[in-house]
Amino acid sequence: MKRFVLGLGAQKAGTTWLHSYLGSFDGVDFGPLKEYHVWDAIADPRLKGFVVSDERLASLAGKPQYHAIKLRHDMQRDPNLYASFFDGLIEAGNWMTGDITPSYAGLDVATLRDIRDRLEDRGFDLRVVYLMRDPFERVWSMARMQNRDNPAISDDERVLADIRALENLYKSEQYRLRTEYHRTIERIEQVFTPEQTFFGFYEDLFTVPSLERIEAFFGVPVKDDHLSVQVNVSEKKVDVPEKLERKIRTFYAPVYDACAQKFPQTRTLWVPNRA
Repeated sequence: MKRFVLGLGAQKAGTTWLHSYLGSFDGVDFGPLKEYHVWDAIADPRLKGFVVSDERLASLAGKPQYHAIKLRHDMQRDPNLYASFFDGLIEAGNWMTGDITPSYAGLDVATLRDIRDRLEDRGFDLRVVYLMRDPFERVWSMARMQNRDNPAISDDERVLADIRALENLYKSEQYRLRTEYHRTIERIEQVFTPEQTFFGFYEDLFTVPSLERIEAFFGVPVKDDHLSVQVNVSEKKVDVPEKLERKIRTFYAPVYDACAQKFPQTRTLWVPNRA
């Protein structure tokens, strides 16, 4: 068996947990990075910030992350290295590998087809995963992440800074490309078969039924001791003002509506929290 997990998002919807869960099994090796940021840097002008410049790479010389970032740098300059690198992980004795990069949610159909063809030409059994979360909760978590590691902001200031970040950014292109799930789903379904595709939801991801779906799709046994593992969680210290929450939910109403049509379970997973 030679399986490749292509994670397309969404950011703040459980992808780090999934990477940790799958990576805990014998014979699964994702390499030195969770997010390789190859195809977004190459193909999406909105995400050029992920390009590793020669200058940035040079600044990391001698630091622990140098070799991992050099791999990203080299793949961005020669995409042929992408499939061959992961092929090498399989040849080392593993059966599953992959790249879970949430900003791939914005990739266009042509780029997704290119990735598919490169991997399938190498003989990979491709498994595409796209996790979603209540759109309001996702953007609120993303806003909190903006300031989480900023030492210039005190704990008292962070509460207001988080609210300001949310209000200023929820309509931004960077937030929309990660939250307009219906647009990403449409592109996924133009390129990949239903058998290759896993759609999941943060709100019920950490449950035994979800692990059973993961078992069936990825081919790993249920490991329910992982349900209590929290990875990359941003602490929520304050509630968003009701008026702002209502504005955000209204702005993303097309996402709620499209998902309710395609995934009826979101009517109960998400709707009770709507303002």
